[in-house]
Amino acid sequence: MPAVKPCSFERLDLTEPAPAEPSLLYTLRPCGLGTPYVESLSSYVVRLAEAHVVPVWRLILHVRSQVCSERLSRPSMRYAYPANGLGKGAEILRQSFEAATGHGDLRPLTLSALEGSVSKLDIFRTTEAWCPSCLEQWRTEGVSVYSPLLWAVRVVEVCPAHAFPLVNRCPHCHSQFTPLRVGARPGYCSICSHWLGTFEVPLPKDSEGRDAANESRSRALCRANRRGYSKLQ
Repeated sequence: MPAVKPCSFERLDLTEPAPAEPSLLYTLRPCGLGTPYVESLSSYVVRLAEAHVVPVWRLILHVRSQVCSERLSRPSMRYAYPANGLGKGAEILRQSFEAATGHGDLRPLTLSALEGSVSKLDIFRTTEAWCPSCLEQWRTEGVSVYSPLLWAVRVVEVCPAHAFPLVNRCPHCHSQFTPLRVGARPGYCSICSHWLGTFEVPLPKDSEGRDAANESRSRALCRANRRGYSKLQ
């Protein structure tokens, strides 16, 4: 009988893999990654608070106390400036939520790439703005409702998807509100808690008003293109 040659087998590694360390928060996936409608970091924080059924500021303070020793004053977080990408506060907040969620990189949710090349005072709105048609469309389609980073940029005055001016006052209580209020919820007024989405965006009653509105929208889109909206795409 011919001799049987011994077979060579790959050495098996029987060492048990180290268990992955659990993250402090859910690893929630940001919306709109890789598109001009990428979610803002402030919106991501609001959705995380909703997912954990806690107020926004309780979540922020809990993350800050568990993840990082650097202090971040509450007044400095009232507006979108530090939340969405410019200044030391943005870096602290972003890194804290990266560590808390186990999400590798949340920089696409901010404008940190433009640090030093744009004015911190002029780039962001100080209050929330939204497109009611976008909110209603997302709710109708059963997808996540959120606030794109695009809506936080002051120069963007018109929704590119629906060609309507962005709204910055609640149609129910006529209030304006900042992005990270205690009672913030995606798509809802932080003051009266009413839903902000609708397909019935009101137009000016007379034709002259409609022409003026169309001209205003065209000018706004031109300004957005000139002043850096294309950088977000």
